[in-house]
Amino acid sequence: MIAKSLSRLGRNTVENLQTAHANQSSVSVILKNIVYIGTLVHHREETRDFISKKRRLVDPSEQIVHENAHPAIITMDEHLAVLEKMKKKGSNKSNGSEKFIRSHCRMC
Repeated sequence: MIAKSLSRLGRNTVENLQTAHANQSSVSVILKNIVYIGTLVHHREETRDFISKKRRLVDPSEQIVHENAHPAIITMDEHLAVLEKMKKKGSNKSNGSEKFIRSHCRMC
């Protein structure tokens, strides 16, 4: 629903600059991103081997967090509410293009 609204408005998102329309995946990335509440997080990954370019995730306790680094687009409460709704949705995922309401659900 959000993706279709963004597409109708002609808004580009991070992941769809090539295709010029929003999709469910790009909206999900935006909703999960903490940068929209005004917080920046640095040092999320580090390179283990420069030759093979292997990277590893850094423990959150070792990451560098800058709160209120810029004006927030949404509040922390709104961000947490979205994350909670996404968590409740769980494995009932779809790509938003199904004809039928439950076509993304597995049936026995």
